[in-house]
Amino acid sequence: MADRHQETGFTLVELMLAIGILTVGITSLIGILSVGVSTRASADKQGRAILIADQIVHHIIENVFEAPKEDEPLLELQPLRLEAIEGYPGVRADVEFVEGGKEPGLILAKIQIAWLEQGQAVVERFRRILVRQETFPRRIAAKRNYR
Repeated sequence: MADRHQETGFTLVELMLAIGILTVGITSLIGILSVGVSTRASADKQGRAILIADQIVHHIIENVFEAPKEDEPLLELQPLRLEAIEGYPGVRADVEFVEGGKEPGLILAKIQIAWLEQGQAVVERFRRILVRQETFPRRIAAKRNYR
């Protein structure tokens, strides 16, 4: 009997096949990761748009809905355009108000926030219902005059 060494290992064809499978797997993984990163960036920007809309509503309630003195009428709400929003460069917002017909104290604020994302304009729209009340002395006077 001849002393034969059993040669073990991979052939060149097996190595080429394994490298091909590994390449396809890594390529598809990189594709999935890039989609995930772009989806995350888009979700972050939408989240920022929600924060901006809430900041605008807070600003409207604090500054625009200021209670007038007893002898002054409530101010007419004009559309707002915010070209620069502090802390959010490149973002602009437009706000339009629609007063409730049957409910004069309810106001619908239509908020539109826009920015550029990869050269494309992105617009998010929000609607918020705001309550605008007259001052307490005016409400009491209205109740007294109603009787």
